[in-house]
Amino acid sequence: MMESDLALPCIQYDQHPAFSGLTVTCTLDDNVVFRFIESIDNAYLDLLKAGRPDSENVSTEFAAKAGPLFTELEQYVLSADMRDELRRTTKHAIDRARQFLSDQLVFDRRRAEKPTDPRALPENLTGFVDGLRTNGYYQCPVTADLASSVWRQTWWERSVLRKRKEASPGRHCAMPLDACSPATGSIQRALHSKGIVSAVSHYMGCEMEWLYAALDFSHHRQSWYKDCYADSDLPTAKTVYMHFDADPDIVKAMLYLSDVDSASGPFRYVRGSHRWRRSPFLFALHKGFDMEQTKSFPMEADGLDYKLGYYRPRFFLKDHRRDLLTLPSAFRGTTHFGDDIVDESDLSRRLLAGEDTFLGPSGTLIVFDGSAGIHRGSQVERGERWAVQIAMRAVSSRRQSPASRRSIVKAAIKGRMRYELSRTKDVISQLFSI
Repeated sequence: MMESDLALPCIQYDQHPAFSGLTVTCTLDDNVVFRFIESIDNAYLDLLKAGRPDSENVSTEFAAKAGPLFTELEQYVLSADMRDELRRTTKHAIDRARQFLSDQLVFDRRRAEKPTDPRALPENLTGFVDGLRTNGYYQCPVTADLASSVWRQTWWERSVLRKRKEASPGRHCAMPLDACSPATGSIQRALHSKGIVSAVSHYMGCEMEWLYAALDFSHHRQSWYKDCYADSDLPTAKTVYMHFDADPDIVKAMLYLSDVDSASGPFRYVRGSHRWRRSPFLFALHKGFDMEQTKSFPMEADGLDYKLGYYRPRFFLKDHRRDLLTLPSAFRGTTHFGDDIVDESDLSRRLLAGEDTFLGPSGTLIVFDGSAGIHRGSQVERGERWAVQIAMRAVSSRRQSPASRRSIVKAAIKGRMRYELSRTKDVISQLFSI
């Protein structure tokens, strides 16, 4: 079966072992909800096909054609018998879905205005772009020089993360690299010199640029992704942490700073899943629900983890599982669905069989479409993994006024001085605390 004939996974939560014993049901007609969803999807796709060079009024067009359908769906779904807190969350998730789809439409119209010229793609990057289009990822030649440079330049950041590991071993251990740090500069230069930005621009059909880089330290003591359904005697799923990302205009890359084997949390990608069929509305809605949960559950001060220790509270807590079943079945999904797939099921076998695992030495670099394709990483069974996650974003989506070269250089110098000062202060503080 071709990847384009497949559809994104749909979990039947009312049949899931951790949900099946909960004696609650939705008071709405699923068929009515699915008809609303189909109408919204069709309206969105019609607007997508009707793209014109002028994209100035895209949001207005979307509001006029899809807005009334959103309103009707919202009124119907919110009429269900559910707790007030869930009703508020559901309304906000629908609002987010509306904005996600509108933003996606604006983005697609913008990149249609000034598409990249396929004739401008260097011959040595053809395989790169073809790999992204076919598989959803491309593994670049090992960039040992870049990894070695970034490793040296992040000595301070690594020391910070090692301290965090000892203080909170179960939690995420990551930090954004300062935009003006030497490591970020090395990464930005490599993205251009190795043709990565050019290849990604051709894949996306619009000009792309560096957005951010984050240093990630993964180790075997982390537990933030484990034991979602331990209260139902279910082990952590073999497909745990399979997910897709939220932003439609971003392409990511993973750079290993240490050697990675099968036990040290390798990056994984379900080959071709970026082309699987999906409902545009549900794809956006599930992102909306995941974003809304950050408002409902206490988080750590750095915003990386929930205080309860697991990263999906709506599914971890039994009372909230009960809430999920009061929603229409289509509304029960999540972008991070891998934890909910039962081991040895047909779906589990199919996803695991289609998953490519990237093992390799320091300098291994994988560029991937995380917004559309299913991927995961960082589940370390033994030892540790150091990596940098890199993101590139469409230039047209940033809407920044152009700055003079002089002001850019001035800002870069100030930023570098600020970075060096903060690093020096921290090092001195640590020395005096010993």
